[in-house]
Amino acid sequence: MSVLKEAFGLPLEEFGERLNAVLSPAHAIKSPEFLQGRDTQLTEVRQSLAMKGRHVFIHGFRGVGKTSLAYTAANLIQSPDKPPIYVQCSPDGTLASLVYDILKQALPSDPLQGKTVTETSKSGGVGLWKFNLSAGMRSTVEQGKLPKPESINDAVELLCFAMERHSKRPVIIIDEFDHMPKSEHIHVDLLIKKLAEVDNLPLKIIMCGIGETLESLFAAHMSTYRYFHTIKLDRLDLSSCGLIVLKALDALDVKIDPTSGWRITRISDGFPHFVHLLCEKILWAMYNDPNKEWLEDGFVKLEHYRAGTAIAVQSASEELRKGYDDAVRKYSKNAEVILWAAADGHELRRKSGDMYDSYRRIMQANGREPGAGNLSASDWRCRTLTEPQFRARVYNLCKDKYGHILSGNGRGWYEYTEKMMRGYARLKAEAEGIELYPDHPLIPKRVNALVEYMERERFAG
Repeated sequence: MSVLKEAFGLPLEEFGERLNAVLSPAHAIKSPEFLQGRDTQLTEVRQSLAMKGRHVFIHGFRGVGKTSLAYTAANLIQSPDKPPIYVQCSPDGTLASLVYDILKQALPSDPLQGKTVTETSKSGGVGLWKFNLSAGMRSTVEQGKLPKPESINDAVELLCFAMERHSKRPVIIIDEFDHMPKSEHIHVDLLIKKLAEVDNLPLKIIMCGIGETLESLFAAHMSTYRYFHTIKLDRLDLSSCGLIVLKALDALDVKIDPTSGWRITRISDGFPHFVHLLCEKILWAMYNDPNKEWLEDGFVKLEHYRAGTAIAVQSASEELRKGYDDAVRKYSKNAEVILWAAADGHELRRKSGDMYDSYRRIMQANGREPGAGNLSASDWRCRTLTEPQFRARVYNLCKDKYGHILSGNGRGWYEYTEKMMRGYARLKAEAEGIELYPDHPLIPKRVNALVEYMERERFAG
């Protein structure tokens, strides 16, 4: 039996396990073979962390794969005796709670084990530790309890103690740093500086957050820059997006025509999350198709592609879907086509005049006469806005009343406030049969560039 027929004949849960092996729409990638388009950045992280006292800060838009890069690098650097430590920051988080969360993973909660990790062997055995605790905190750990640091010095003492006992080369991933209150950034800054002063501490830290968080952290003490190598993650280039599609489909012996493969990468807008999500939903559409004739040639059919795209829109992040739907519902039907025009092309920031050109092109391709196909006169397809009307509506979509879904700089330039929302708008347009321009800044602007790539990589079978 072929891989294709065997895979699509599996029970539902087992088929899901096959998908989980090659697609990660809901969890971070943790191994290099599935981390596409980030080889240079992965090497940067590893080389930077090879230097004494150096840590890494990965920043960029949401959904570009910061956590996946951090986890993949951490798994390569972390010694094999333990897994890396992963913690997420929260809006009500403090330095004390952050360190406490790290300790929960690094130290045992069993009193018997707690006693063991605090012992110092006079014979020079395994229990010979360089870093130890003050009497009060030592007693707490021996009881199987975890102390919360009350000062920066406490935090340093506890981390040194815990990391030495955790593993030979411990790595901590601190994710979603932008969620932590800015008032706490100064404390994190001081912690990093004090840890750098500790001799022979093997600890490595990988922090992830948005760009503004990075500036906020370093603004307190410019000297903090020297302790971090910063990496800015941009959206993936289309060839790397295509490789995600290729690897996922190839693992199941599925083929795809160049046009459909090209469109998956286009509407994902360089966000790997959307590539994984679209592939997942298309493959589930194939699995659910009662007509199994497609198994003869193994190609993704148009109905699979369209069904998968529609489902992807429905299952996208609730935060994105709610923000988008609220903006559309609060304004009018015109709002949605304006949002599509704002997401047209590759630029994250667009001039209002260019957005209006996109709007006119969409209207020319999809406009209808009132009454045609039972459309009401208020339907967006039945009325083309003038440029002043269009500009006024764009301006309104920047207001809190409409969810502040767009942001403007006051000089005629606009962008999505939440950059990943732009990719979601492209998904919505695709589900409605609206075609947006696919140009991407990271590859030559040739329409057939990725088609040629996919043909070269056997997408055409």
